[in-house]
Amino acid sequence: MGSGCPQQQFLAFSEPASTSEHDLVNAVLSGDVAHAESLAKLGVGVASPNTWIVVEACLHGVDMIRALTSNRHIDLNSILPEQQGDRVLHSILRMSSSRLPTKAEVVRLLLREGVDPLQPDRRGNNALHILSASADDSSVQDYGLLQSILCDDQDIPARVHDACLAATDIRNMGGEGNTALIIAIQCDNEDVVSLLLEHGASPNAPGEFGRRPLFFAVARNYVRIAALLLNHGATIDNDGDVEKLIGRDGSYFDTSAFTKNRRFQSFKPTAQLGEVPGDLLLVIVQFWAQSSVLTNMA
Repeated sequence: MGSGCPQQQFLAFSEPASTSEHDLVNAVLSGDVAHAESLAKLGVGVASPNTWIVVEACLHGVDMIRALTSNRHIDLNSILPEQQGDRVLHSILRMSSSRLPTKAEVVRLLLREGVDPLQPDRRGNNALHILSASADDSSVQDYGLLQSILCDDQDIPARVHDACLAATDIRNMGGEGNTALIIAIQCDNEDVVSLLLEHGASPNAPGEFGRRPLFFAVARNYVRIAALLLNHGATIDNDGDVEKLIGRDGSYFDTSAFTKNRRFQSFKPTAQLGEVPGDLLLVIVQFWAQSSVLTNMA
């Protein structure tokens, strides 16, 4: 027989799910979009030591980024820990296409969500500088991104487009002091050079040591880029370093005699002509021969 004492009844109940920042970090790392979104909607955020998790969200693609946007207090372009001023966007832009195949989609979404592409990194580089220095394995994707930012792309907010068009000549003053155009020239990114020039980049805006874009093209024997610059208004006459075109070994070439006499044989280098390749000299001389400045000389 029983004791006559009623048995205690235990009611089943669900333990409330944990809603800490640690759980949000784990949800992102595991790729659990639904859980990350539910936590973000509950107001779970990301403190400064864990801002790297936004980069991880980008690696998981646009759905994970959208999940984080459920909490408007999560900064999608926060400064990353121990990166001395680099932000989420800078990290994403520098990633190779092999590591982040959806980089273009991710960047477009970040820009639509209010991320400022002109915020500089620790060396003063904004999105234009970074994309202009694209590595080989990312060049096609990065060129497409730069084109979207500068052109009238419906996937890019008009405010971003307008701001970037007005900022093509900004120098990375925390670094070498170069413009996006000069960086593209240094990296031999001819298509990027053409794109920047077509969208308002000045062919004469100075970079490091006050040197102008043509200087860097000639120094590297980038004939086609030199021609692009000249055709978009790069100046030679009365222009300091550009008037004294540099050779690959650092020797300067005095062009003053040529500009006064309009004859190729009057072109008197301070070193041997071989230091500037003949095809590059030909581009420059042909341009000078057609120059209205020279045509009007007595």
